[in-house]
Amino acid sequence: MSEVRQGGSTGEEIEGLDQQPGGTFAGILINDGVLTAGQVKKSVRVQEKLGASKLLSTIFVELGMLTEDEHRRLVCKHGRSFRLGELFCELGYITLAQLLQAELVLKQSPGKRIGAIFRELGMIDDRQLAQALSEQLRIPLIHIDLDTADHDLMRQFPVKFMRMHLAVPYEASATRVSIATANPLDNPAIEEVERRLRKKAVVVIAAESALLSMLGKLEMAGGKGSEQHDQVAEVVDSILLAAIRQHASDIHIEPMESHTRIRLRLDGVLIHKMDLPSELAQRVIARLKVLASMDISDSRRHQDGRFSRDVGHINADYRVSTYVTIYGENMVMRVLRSTGGLKNIEQISMSRGLLDRFKHEALDVPTGVRGCKLNCVNALLSKN
Repeated sequence: MSEVRQGGSTGEEIEGLDQQPGGTFAGILINDGVLTAGQVKKSVRVQEKLGASKLLSTIFVELGMLTEDEHRRLVCKHGRSFRLGELFCELGYITLAQLLQAELVLKQSPGKRIGAIFRELGMIDDRQLAQALSEQLRIPLIHIDLDTADHDLMRQFPVKFMRMHLAVPYEASATRVSIATANPLDNPAIEEVERRLRKKAVVVIAAESALLSMLGKLEMAGGKGSEQHDQVAEVVDSILLAAIRQHASDIHIEPMESHTRIRLRLDGVLIHKMDLPSELAQRVIARLKVLASMDISDSRRHQDGRFSRDVGHINADYRVSTYVTIYGENMVMRVLRSTGGLKNIEQISMSRGLLDRFKHEALDVPTGVRGCKLNCVNALLSKN
């Protein structure tokens, strides 16, 4: 630790310090006796020459006044003293320019929280937000999963309630209930859990994606509050079964302006299968993402996954891909049947004239939709 400096001015005595980027942290260092007012003033002059493009803490480290480890330890120790945006900067999650951009958006978006704006702008992810809230509020951060939670306790609350508040009661003793939440300042939700269980709440922080993933798994397991679970499961199975029975190579789930369109690719051509209400389609996509071990909380970026499922007594593998469109999240699934085998030369659905030519030509270059090329080559090799 750097030598502690005694005496000197406090942070409040340096005019305009709180307006400087990183001024909050500089004031903490002066008040704790870690740096003198003279050292901070020198760093402020350097910052002004750089056009205020760096935090004061970065300059402290570059000038050898503070080590990176000391910086991190002191930021964590005084997390409650920072505004959330400042804390993101000090932790290195965002740049100073990004903070200024987010604050400008915040002024134009009354009622929004700065953390939500950072996420919408793609500056941080939900795990970084959870980490920063933990540092700021001095509340423990945990990594939660359905396997470690009390299922019976969770089923006392509707999934809709837990998803809306991002608050999950996951463990209880005789007098206390532990609540994992992505929003520890949501007092109404915490008070509702306490009222229902008549126990004192112990709040911990968890990443939003972890909570939503756990709730998705709970719904699949038949948790209370999943009134529409059976309907969603039925729609998913009907789509997969139709693809298997019609020998489709791909399934397309495409959001439109007023509904969601389901199409199957048959012999290279997309054929309309059905339309779904947009709200139901979102739940169908969420269920398929859970099956494919994808992040159901993130619908703003491309994702890939896969799963196997036995539908209509036929096992198939599904390769799943999602991407964003102007109307929502689009999903494409490649269907890979695990049974059926390759066809012989008499079963490949060629006309007689084309089949005779295929048997005797010296060179053939098969082209076409998925599956036909492999069958053609295998049939020819088997014949020879």
